[in-house]
Amino acid sequence: MKEVRLAKQYARALVEAARARGLLERVEQDLESFVGTLAIEEWRLFLADIRIPLEQRMQVLERVFGPHVDSLTLSFLKLVLRHRRQRLLPTIASVYRQMAVEARQEVEAEIYSARPLGADELEQIRGGLESFTGRRVRLRPVVDHSLLGGVRVQIEDLIIDGSVRSRLRQLEEKMLRAGMNGSLADAGSPL
Repeated sequence: MKEVRLAKQYARALVEAARARGLLERVEQDLESFVGTLAIEEWRLFLADIRIPLEQRMQVLERVFGPHVDSLTLSFLKLVLRHRRQRLLPTIASVYRQMAVEARQEVEAEIYSARPLGADELEQIRGGLESFTGRRVRLRPVVDHSLLGGVRVQIEDLIIDGSVRSRLRQLEEKMLRAGMNGSLADAGSPL
């Protein structure tokens, strides 16, 4: 619990600094990229290895990431490393993303579909969701092969299920309520 609270403090400070410089989105992308590199065990161990002088670890960090991230992000990563809090970076990045979305007055929507959606389809969905929510919507498409077709959308705690499976389940429930569950099967209907 203490570590989550600490991660929130780091994320909040970074959001404020990034907002003041107009870099909310850039820093978010930088953090996501950096956190992705932590999956490489050797890199993660190198950053945490106190036997290697801090200055040397920071120099490597700067050489590897300096050309690819904003200077604010690089300074932040150095600060985290200096305070030996690199294990908190995935949590910091996650909290940062949530806070940045709120700061931009956006809402994030996960779009689950059976296949990758095209740009036109995503824009159509975004437009509908923005009309529905009254806020700017940031889409995160996710391919879910368990879906037969259609899409399922999750915005915070709200789930909009337009999947084929959901529609079939709704049809079945309507038929059961109408007392048609046995009569269609007996009549040889293809349903």
